[in-house]
Amino acid sequence: MPMTLHTRQTCQDRKLRVLALVPPDKTGRTVSRFTFFREELDAFSAAGVEIHTISEHTDKRVRINDVTLHPIPRIRDLGHTLNSLTFFRRSLIPHKSLSDRLLSQLKIARYDCAIASVLREQDIDIVYSPFAWPQSTAGVNAAHHVGVPVVASLRGADGFSVPEINYGLLERRPQMAATLQQADHVIGVCRGLADSAISMGAPADRVSVVWQGVHLENFSPGNRADSRRKLNLNDRPTVLFVGNFVPVKGIATLLAAFDHLIADMPQVQLVMCGTGSELERIERFRNERPDVRRVILPGRVSRESIPDYFRAADVFVLPSLSEGGPNVLVEAAACGLPAVGSIAGGIPDYIDDNVTGLLFESQNAEQLAEKLKYMLQHPELAEQMGRAGRERAIEQFGYQQMINNLLNVFEETVTAFGADNRPQTQAVNSPAAVS
Repeated sequence: MPMTLHTRQTCQDRKLRVLALVPPDKTGRTVSRFTFFREELDAFSAAGVEIHTISEHTDKRVRINDVTLHPIPRIRDLGHTLNSLTFFRRSLIPHKSLSDRLLSQLKIARYDCAIASVLREQDIDIVYSPFAWPQSTAGVNAAHHVGVPVVASLRGADGFSVPEINYGLLERRPQMAATLQQADHVIGVCRGLADSAISMGAPADRVSVVWQGVHLENFSPGNRADSRRKLNLNDRPTVLFVGNFVPVKGIATLLAAFDHLIADMPQVQLVMCGTGSELERIERFRNERPDVRRVILPGRVSRESIPDYFRAADVFVLPSLSEGGPNVLVEAAACGLPAVGSIAGGIPDYIDDNVTGLLFESQNAEQLAEKLKYMLQHPELAEQMGRAGRERAIEQFGYQQMINNLLNVFEETVTAFGADNRPQTQAVNSPAAVS
């Protein structure tokens, strides 16, 4: 489909206008089902950016905080559905039947038609698509039809995969590759995701890394004893895990490592905040030997309570089989808590080995146990690593720094796109890191 340039005012004449394609909230009451995206869009608005998004879960245009939410017309809206045929194209995602394929193609076409309408009506400057939503297309077809650039952002499962546990969007990889090749810029939240984008065909000079950010004023060091009293935790050496209880988080490795650890340090307790499909495994593990397997399960804790859990612990653990840019690692670091993490995905980008924490070979329970034991038996070193983590968080992982880096990418992409519709590509071996 040929690109038709959309005539608009320059960003210097007014606010930057962004259409953010984020996974919607099915209730229609918020702009996204993910808290971190809601916070991100609010931060863009606070920085003076005009933010729009779309959803099929609302029937009218509404303002939520400072974000404008536009409806995707229902399939029964015959006019919109007929106009969507302009954007009908072959799907690269495999389907069980021809009817499933056609329905998927029609859905993407309807989304593209709605995206194009918002781009024109609101005079949008750029499309920003985390996870390449919707359906690994990032709205590229619609945006380029109108003449608007696209920034796609890879966060984890969209760029990484672990086939043995069916993790990752393996069936969507051809579609994702096509999208990344057409996107005007691609952001990874770690070096591995940036490299994955390049391996799928994204030109290396249009790929960069933007580190995850943390609210340093909310996540800050505190008094361990006070936090333990506040949370009703026993005053014992404490290992903390925060995350979803799912296989990719390495729950099996963590439980096996904890058994090794308590053989040498029976006084240790493991606090696991979260819930998920592995909860039954965890409860069974704890109940088999409740006298020594001190596993505390607070459930899914509120955002307001999480900092106290970091302050109450001696060490944080993240034994994942795959990760993008783990928010929990920058949050732990900001609270001055050292971490032990697996060498998987983006974890080594966020733990400076032997400086802010320790790394171990993924799925190696014995090695994880040894690293945790070393950290717990050397509290002065652990405190030193915690201080180094806090310093690094201030220098590199501040939330406003992340927002500013994203906005710099948006502005530069708009400028490059306006100059020549498509930046010239060069052979570059590694992605640029925006620090």
